[in-house]
Amino acid sequence: MYIRVRVKLFYQGRFIMNKRSTLGILACAATAAIAAGNVSSGLYWNGAIDTDGRVNTGSNDLTSGYWYNYSDDNDGGTSRLVFPADVEANTYGNFFGPLIEAYSGIKAHVSLGDGYDYPYAGLGFNIWSENQEGVDISSWGGIVIGYESSLGFNTIISVEDEKSVTGYDNYRARAPKAPSGNQLVLPWSEFKQQGWGTPADLNYVLTRANAIRLQFEGTAGTSGDFRITSIRSIEGTPGTQIVPPDTGVVPPVIPPVIPPVSQFASDTLYWDGSVDMDGRVNTGSDDLTAGYWYEYTDENDAGTSKFIYPSDVEENEYGNFFGPLVEAYGGVKAHVSLGDGYDYPYAGVGFNIWSENQEGVDVTSWGGIVLEYESTSSFTLQIVTDNEKDLGYDNFKVYVPKSTTVREIEFPWSAFKQSGWGEEFDRDSALARIAAVRIQFEGTAGMQADFRITKIRSITSGSGTVVPPTPIVTELVSNSIFWDGAQDDIGRVSTGSDELTSGYWYQETDEDVHGRSKFVWPANVHEDEYGNFFGPLVKAYNGVKGRVKLKNGARHPYASLGFNIWSEEQEGVDVSAWGGLVIEYESTIDFSVELVTDDNKKAPYYGTYVASAPKSRHHVRQLVIPWSKFKRSTGWGLAVNKTSALKHIAAIKFKFEGHAGTVGDFRITKIRSINNGYAVAINKPEAVEVAAVEPVSRPAADAKVILSDRTLSFEGVTSGKAQVVNLRGQVVKSFDVGASADLSNLDAGAYMVRVVGQGVSMTKKIVLK
Repeated sequence: MYIRVRVKLFYQGRFIMNKRSTLGILACAATAAIAAGNVSSGLYWNGAIDTDGRVNTGSNDLTSGYWYNYSDDNDGGTSRLVFPADVEANTYGNFFGPLIEAYSGIKAHVSLGDGYDYPYAGLGFNIWSENQEGVDISSWGGIVIGYESSLGFNTIISVEDEKSVTGYDNYRARAPKAPSGNQLVLPWSEFKQQGWGTPADLNYVLTRANAIRLQFEGTAGTSGDFRITSIRSIEGTPGTQIVPPDTGVVPPVIPPVIPPVSQFASDTLYWDGSVDMDGRVNTGSDDLTAGYWYEYTDENDAGTSKFIYPSDVEENEYGNFFGPLVEAYGGVKAHVSLGDGYDYPYAGVGFNIWSENQEGVDVTSWGGIVLEYESTSSFTLQIVTDNEKDLGYDNFKVYVPKSTTVREIEFPWSAFKQSGWGEEFDRDSALARIAAVRIQFEGTAGMQADFRITKIRSITSGSGTVVPPTPIVTELVSNSIFWDGAQDDIGRVSTGSDELTSGYWYQETDEDVHGRSKFVWPANVHEDEYGNFFGPLVKAYNGVKGRVKLKNGARHPYASLGFNIWSEEQEGVDVSAWGGLVIEYESTIDFSVELVTDDNKKAPYYGTYVASAPKSRHHVRQLVIPWSKFKRSTGWGLAVNKTSALKHIAAIKFKFEGHAGTVGDFRITKIRSINNGYAVAINKPEAVEVAAVEPVSRPAADAKVILSDRTLSFEGVTSGKAQVVNLRGQVVKSFDVGASADLSNLDAGAYMVRVVGQGVSMTKKIVLK
């Protein structure tokens, strides 16, 4: 039989055609039955981690979930989406993958043109496959969208055979404009038809949904910018496999890990505007987007309320405004003006606890909040759950009185109450799922006020952070450090450690946070036979010489050089005796010298210690940096005593950071400790005396490495330690030289054998077959 269907064509991941055609379809009844059997238990997509341009819908079909764009061009219109010019399709013809990777979401400019009476342009993704079979998405409960946009748009549920089911009048829900960003929760009850098509039952539509679309509509000439950052279902397990009825079993799709609400917990909260430079509250979360101050107003409700900030403060090079504001005024300072346009004007500032995705966090253990402030008007302090609609937006709050002088008030959880006009909710249940803290000014149009928020912390702890484990007493001590690029030919700093992996130069960039920054090295330098690059580089240029290029993709672009003090395991070392560092270098741009602790994962809580190294164009400069010049890299977090930090230093880094597009040339030529010119051994407490480590290893004349099949042994060495290292610098075998070693469990290939013993220090390449 023949039926009329809508045909959609795609190219390079983009929707390019939307035509009504006549197709011969056999056994359409069977097809409908299969479509009705598809079930999706959850939906998840996060632009911050996606590199494929694909939404996790749970389908195992290889064409499911890919983003595409469409417009009214098939209706004679000229509307379009204009994407960033610096993004191109990859080698597989995929455009949205590189776009999302570069901008942590789908970023574009929308321009609605003439030629069609009802201009539109949008984005979408298919749930089951590119064939757009219907899927039961009832269990999702609705959709949560993270976005920023200067225009409002519609979230549309596309249904299988939309011509006969809805007459193309699909169910939709409105997303208001949100230039500063929004997390919009849209339960299914919010979706409505417009009334010009065929009436359809929502429950029926939800059992046959085939795509989700985000559509911009309006009059010709309308234009705006947007970025879609995340989308997920309200309920269900994100990305749970869709199971078609014909088999009942489908290999599982592993979704991004989203812990349940109960898994997120914060022990304490702390922020002090007098020491903060980033505009960020320490909430205890290790997510890079947690705790940043933001503002919001009633503009999405057609209001005109606004904040007016001090005119002498501007965004920094990273687009951060609150950091410079807080640094300049010791807190968040502004004038608030409530305007007309909305019956209940409001404006506020706030911060998310876990991340920008506003996951719920259990904050019960805080006991309440202590606020230090000054304000010419009263305001409310609110705690916001991960789904405000559960409370009818009637958040738990406490009223804060005006005070023309700086005042500190303690508000226990028992003081927080709902106003009573929303949905009544249990306070203990709400405290287990708090996503944000907000300070909100409310009143009548025309109300004006000046305020400054200076401190905020939890009642239970004034020091404020997730309490780190008690540090183990450092067993490693280094008295001094030394490296001279003119004498080194293996790319290794003499730190005094007897570990064979200590002191080697390495590089790292922002690629782990979706950045594209990089180092460009001299073209005439190549790795040696052992896979060592920095040795030949230092030998050729009497130092580490290169060019750094900072690129977009990361929130704060950076690229670093460094070396580990004790070993590649980055154990903490007491470097107090160094007194500081002396660095000889030349560089066309500024950089920083960073002290890396032995538990760098907790650096977001501690803040690392850094010192500035100014540019030194066209000449070599010697910079003396005593420990007193090293300052915490952030103004938030637990203020770890520098004396304690210096007992746990694992590595030294030279970090180049700045805005995308920054380019600089540099050469690091020498580094040593202030107190001693040459490195002596790092001492363990039980050692009475340890001999000095030579900066450059030299083999004994009669020492030999013997490889027989897969058995490794030595001649001419009676005692010492040997390590087998792969070409990536990883130690894969460690043993005493007095015994032979079985290497049968190692893969075939080239390895380096490093030996350190009495009277001998040598490196030898071996090849396993």
